[in-house]
Amino acid sequence: LFPDDDTSCSKILIADNNSHDNRFLSLLAKQFRNYGLATEIFLEENTPLKKQLSFANKRNIPFVVIVNENDIVVKNMLRGVQESFRKDELNRMIKFCN
Repeated sequence: LFPDDDTSCSKILIADNNSHDNRFLSLLAKQFRNYGLATEIFLEENTPLKKQLSFANKRNIPFVVIVNENDIVVKNMLRGVQESFRKDELNRMIKFCN
């Protein structure tokens, strides 16, 4: 009934790098979804970023959006490149993820 692998249909994983702002994480996920980008939020609090990135790799999620206190880093897990954005630069983030 369920596939044996742990792959995900999500294109984006939102990782929390100790910002502890779940409301902002939810709003960000909603904005990505509004643009048709399947998005998950990593909700386990106090989980090291390395573990969140491993989770994304294991599930074959190509982009990780890392929410920091002052900025957002979007990491392309397939190419190993990343770019920093201000929290109000959603359009630039979406272009990076397409």
